[in-house]
Amino acid sequence: MAEKSWSLGRALRGMFVKPTIDETTWEDLETALITADFGPDITEQLLDELHEKVDRYRTTDPRDLQRMLRETLEERFAKFDTTLKLTERPAVVLVVGVNGVGKTTTIGKFTKFLRGFERSVVVGGADTFRAAAVDQLATWAQRGERLWCAPSTRDRIRHPWPIRPWSTRSSTAWRSRSSTQPAACTPRAG
Repeated sequence: MAEKSWSLGRALRGMFVKPTIDETTWEDLETALITADFGPDITEQLLDELHEKVDRYRTTDPRDLQRMLRETLEERFAKFDTTLKLTERPAVVLVVGVNGVGKTTTIGKFTKFLRGFERSVVVGGADTFRAAAVDQLATWAQRGERLWCAPSTRDRIRHPWPIRPWSTRSSTAWRSRSSTQPAACTPRAG
């Protein structure tokens, strides 16, 4: 049986079923956040804030820590404007997220959603972390009507040099603009 790929959700679920918060819980949480590309500074800030809350509320229940983590992340994310404006032509959407959260799948679903409103979409694969993400995007593009995926496997075979994420995003936006496609989506891990 094939091994499932790592995901932040799966890593976090496993650590909150223990009977009590212990040093292993904190180490596992730190490892999960670092592995998910939160980065050392944000990971340290989150752990410090969570340690302080656990101490303040004198809890040893991992479910409390899970709730505190969710609330802390929600507070941080609430500071950002999440309004998506697709009025510019082309409307470019750069999808950014930590590893394992479903950027590629979200792009596929988002393009299908836009197609439901008679929008055309150019999809550009620029994921440097997981080479298969470009092929996964190509699969999503083939499932939709009039979707394009750049760079294609043919482009990667034809060019012996590595295709850089910034050039792929630039090419995707250019292709969207030149073909009057109203939206372009590219993923980026990290």
